[in-house]
Amino acid sequence: MVIDSEGYILTIGYLIVEAEAIEVVGQEDKAINATFVGYDHNTGFGLLRTDKPINVVPIKLGQSSKVKEGEPILVAGYGGTDSVQGARVISRKEFAGYWEYLLEDAIFTAPAYANFGGAALIDRDGRLLGIGSLFTQVWIPGFGSIPCNIFCSYRPSQSDFG
Repeated sequence: MVIDSEGYILTIGYLIVEAEAIEVVGQEDKAINATFVGYDHNTGFGLLRTDKPINVVPIKLGQSSKVKEGEPILVAGYGGTDSVQGARVISRKEFAGYWEYLLEDAIFTAPAYANFGGAALIDRDGRLLGIGSLFTQVWIPGFGSIPCNIFCSYRPSQSDFG
């Protein structure tokens, strides 16, 4: 997700952390070179910057700490309006991955979104709440196992890309 007019893009860190080259495809379907800026182990976010600004309006950052279980949200990935899906927050909890990936306040959403890696989690005001990380399943009493996605959440003072 483009987060400022200078070409900074917030994504999920594992998509870019070991990349030898990074290209971003803009609205005109032209590849633009980008540079790895940082990976934040606390949130799982990755930050990159395009070599030249992208001609899009940056998304505003929301406060993921305010979104509650049961709230409706939007999930949006690459592909324009056809890539937007409505969903709900079904859980907020810690998630520990076997590869030393710990999210203290992950946001779990359903229904599952197929292109989750780097997808945006957006609140009803159009603000960014998180970035898509994984596909998993959550056990819901009375329902059973539900396919869902995990989103890394954003808290303004939490991230420290270094």
